[in-house]
Amino acid sequence: MTHDVKDSSDLASMAMKVGAKEFQRLIEDAVELLGKENGHVGNLRIDGKLVNVLPKGEMTIVGDIHGDLESLQYILENSGFMKKAPSDPDFLLVFLGDYGD
Repeated sequence: MTHDVKDSSDLASMAMKVGAKEFQRLIEDAVELLGKENGHVGNLRIDGKLVNVLPKGEMTIVGDIHGDLESLQYILENSGFMKKAPSDPDFLLVFLGDYGD
């Protein structure tokens, strides 16, 4: 299923509508996909469960937001992610900490 996301409020709204089971399935699918990769996915190099980011493009690193959607919305808008990401595959937003609260 694809969605047209216009801004971070659309993204936050969609995130709030996803049920716990669907969210868990998406996390499991992502972990499985990365675990199966041996080599490159775009500009990422996958070594087992370690994802190496190649030094290319722009990157914003975000600490633990403890599941705070308001902070996430602020970060997405003020980092330029919502405007840059659709047209720049080398623009990365990296979350550290337990972002799946």
